Amino acid sequence: MEKYTADLLIKDLDIAQPESGYRFSMDPVLLASHIHPKPHERILDIGCGCGVMPLILARNHLNIHVIGVEIQRELSAFATTNIKKNNLAHQITLLNEDIREIFPADLGGAVDRIISNPPYKKANSGRINPDPQKAMARHDISLDLDTLFACSARLLKPKGTITIIFPAGRLQDISDRMGAHAFGLECLKSIHTRKDRPAKLVLVSGRKNGKQPCRILPPLIIQDPSGRHAKADS
Repeated sequence: MEKYTADLLIKDLDIAQPESGYRFSMDPVLLASHIHPKPHERILDIGCGCGVMPLILARNHLNIHVIGVEIQRELSAFATTNIKKNNLAHQITLLNEDIREIFPADLGGAVDRIISNPPYKKANSGRINPDPQKAMARHDISLDLDTLFACSARLLKPKGTITIIFPAGRLQDISDRMGAHAFGLECLKSIHTRKDRPAKLVLVSGRKNGKQPCRILPPLIIQDPSGRHAKADS
């Protein structure tokens, strides 16, 4: 395993991550804090990195099981370490696999819910970071929206849900690709750095074969007028 930093980054969770290469941002913390699973749900995190979202969900919801899938071996190793040292191996299963090669049988059956903080830049847009971890995390080299929703449709139970966090400017792409894979847009929450600024991110949920109207939830404002950060679960 490569050199790492280990800090008490999120409340009482001890999370190790690469000292260089890809390091998680606030995005997965925001997404995980807005997931409210029912008892005994089985949740799949596609592209779990060093395991931030599975760790947060398992700590906050004691009667669920989370499966993390991470294609990059180095990040998967960090996730394995984090799961063990936070004593959450009984709630979290980790697979160092390509999500395109995974089927319901590999997960012990279809899952209730999928979450993902997928790469947000198109593979052919902008400069590709020379660091391979950062490149795969930021550009849809191995996981574009079509792949994400196609795999989710295969791995979810009927009427199961997927929730992602993504740049607000790509909302149309999300809607289009969801529809192409028979997901109905269920709810949307915009995320703003300040109250007077346009949304930078959106939290979007879709339901497999869903036909429900989309609910627009109150926006999340990251900073108050003084510049202080709001709580992630607000």
